[in-house]
Amino acid sequence: MKNRLISIIQKLDIDSSIFWSVVNRGLGVIRAPLTIFFIVKYLSTEEQGTWYTFTSLGALTMLADLGFATITTQFVSHEYAHLRFEGDLIAGDDDRLDRFIAFIYFSVKFYIKVSLAAIAILIGAGVLYFGPVDTHLLFIWIAYSFIGGLGMLTAMFQAIYQGLNKVKEIHINILFNSFLVTFFTCLTLFLGFKIWALVIGIFLGTLLATIGLFRMGKAFWTQVYSYRIKDKYNFLDETLSLQVRYAVSFIATYLIAFLYVPAIYKFVGAKEAGQVGLIISVMIALSSVAYSWTQTKIPTFNILVSQNKTNELDLLVKKATIQSAFVFITLSILLVIIVSVMPATFLAKYATRIPDIEIIILYIFSQFSLLLLNSLTIYLRAFKKEPLMNIQVLSSILLLISIGFILKRGLGLYTFLLSVNLYSWAIVMPLAYFVFQKNRKLLTKKLI
Repeated sequence: MKNRLISIIQKLDIDSSIFWSVVNRGLGVIRAPLTIFFIVKYLSTEEQGTWYTFTSLGALTMLADLGFATITTQFVSHEYAHLRFEGDLIAGDDDRLDRFIAFIYFSVKFYIKVSLAAIAILIGAGVLYFGPVDTHLLFIWIAYSFIGGLGMLTAMFQAIYQGLNKVKEIHINILFNSFLVTFFTCLTLFLGFKIWALVIGIFLGTLLATIGLFRMGKAFWTQVYSYRIKDKYNFLDETLSLQVRYAVSFIATYLIAFLYVPAIYKFVGAKEAGQVGLIISVMIALSSVAYSWTQTKIPTFNILVSQNKTNELDLLVKKATIQSAFVFITLSILLVIIVSVMPATFLAKYATRIPDIEIIILYIFSQFSLLLLNSLTIYLRAFKKEPLMNIQVLSSILLLISIGFILKRGLGLYTFLLSVNLYSWAIVMPLAYFVFQKNRKLLTKKLI
């Protein structure tokens, strides 16, 4: 048994980046139930539904970001592929160094505007969603919106630093951030702050983690800040075409990932929205562990493309995808087992706060298709391309159709999630694989 476990660990290729990612995201599996316990204990059923509606609508920041943070990591990685660290500072050809730091300046300036746009989008969404119903909730939402803007700026600086292949360091910082957010959220729930706990926890955690990020790479950030750019670059033209495609893709991604709870809240009820929101939060924690095997390799994928090493790229992406899928399946099976035995344990009184096992299994199957689609997308994005955009748009359209024809008409969550799986596996995935193979051949030939 011990030898078999060692063999599995070796096949998973757990390097330092994956280790810290798994530690970070694995602790998320602990943080999620801990936060859920405090939510269930200190919030009513209706407040639980409101809480998860807040977090789902809060993901509207993706509509302001529109993938620019991802583009930043990609471009930084491509530029860094021809530079190097000497001690704690970036060194290399003067022209490449100038272009590299100029892009960082461009990214930060652009993203400040993006963050302000995100705050405006969030406040507008809150006015439409909560304004007519509850002015107190709207006030909390406005505060939550400003905290979301702060979080976006932190994410941008993390994207820059991660592009330097500093994946381990970024996950340590994210771990620090997650711990602080969880601690302050649970503490303020315990102290009776109700929905305000969501705002306070994220604000304190994000602020302290941002300070930690700059202390972690102090020499690098000082170098960037003090550097004087020599030439002019038109990065907007370089990134615009890709940004437009990313924008459409990320809008579709938002609809696919975060529309469930608000739609259920609207057409089924707060109780059911809270149940589904709870299981979604658990699956996000579990899935994030599985995604570690692909997400931590993104800077490496970008660098390999910049260095024309497509054979190494193919092998690395394939291996990372298989490892990611194995971890996802294993953790999902464990979740189903835990939920199945829950009514017979001391947690039985909380069993009504989670959906039926059939609902959970159907949701897991739909998320597995997204994991595979994500791997195909990551591969092609390493070439600064987004050919799977139309597939993601199609998937979001099919989701909206399912909501309109099933949830809105009262046909139930089971029928709704069954339809999601049918179009995901019968339509979306076959088309995505066809588009992937076609573009992969074209892109790799251009580099040869």
